[in-house]
Amino acid sequence: MYGFFKSNKYPVNIRRQISPFYCGVCKSIEQFFGFRGRMFASYDAAMPLYFLYLSEKKNYVEKPATCYFRVINPVNIIGPENLDSYFLAAVTLLYMKLSLDDKKIDNEFGFFHGLLEKFSDVAVKKALDYLEKNKFDLSEYDKLIKSQSQLEKKSENLDFEKASFYTEKAFEKVYKALYDDESWSFIGRLHGRMVYLWDAVMDIKKDVRCKSFNPLINYNVHSIQELFNDNFDEMEKNLLEFITERNKPELSEFFEFNRIEKNKKMEKWLKQIKKYLK
Repeated sequence: MYGFFKSNKYPVNIRRQISPFYCGVCKSIEQFFGFRGRMFASYDAAMPLYFLYLSEKKNYVEKPATCYFRVINPVNIIGPENLDSYFLAAVTLLYMKLSLDDKKIDNEFGFFHGLLEKFSDVAVKKALDYLEKNKFDLSEYDKLIKSQSQLEKKSENLDFEKASFYTEKAFEKVYKALYDDESWSFIGRLHGRMVYLWDAVMDIKKDVRCKSFNPLINYNVHSIQELFNDNFDEMEKNLLEFITERNKPELSEFFEFNRIEKNKKMEKWLKQIKKYLK
């Protein structure tokens, strides 16, 4: 699922800010859906909790927890009894399932994907049951993800703004389920847009080779970097308006680090794929 806000290079102070939310989602997957599902936990899944915490729209309580992966340094977590952590854990597994289903339809389902499906089968079933019991419209979410795939198959010359529409709506739906507010829903759309943009950048080489749709193929290096920075600025600006005054420095530091890291990675990657662009 979430492929934008992720890093193994976060400075200690930023990692301390985010870890309780990330570890809370991960522990929620383990406790409620099974240990195997933890391999799908990501920083992006924890971001809505982190942003809501900075906005002070919701109060989340930390508690000590042990982790098989961090035995030496036990962590404080938000969850797993927290319902928002459970919900994001379930959505993470749902998205993973839909992504694998999509690969089957596109005949891109390989041996590794089969292992993932088998490995996570029990966790996914539990997650789907949980979402249904909590009145999350699985059919609508499924329709959004499939519509994204169908849109890409039909549209060879679709620009980025139109191409990312259904992914944005899917993220908006998740954010709205956590906190029903128009500004918050829009932040969800912006998050979805950044995820789609980053995936498109990372997939250009593969998509050109396989003759698959990618909205960035008709862009040049400069326009892709400009698109990235404009959307990144818009997300940061809207979040800063949503976040309380005393927490803005923390969010600004978090965004500044991600901006620098992503620009470095993008610059390096775009140099490698420049010959595939116009």
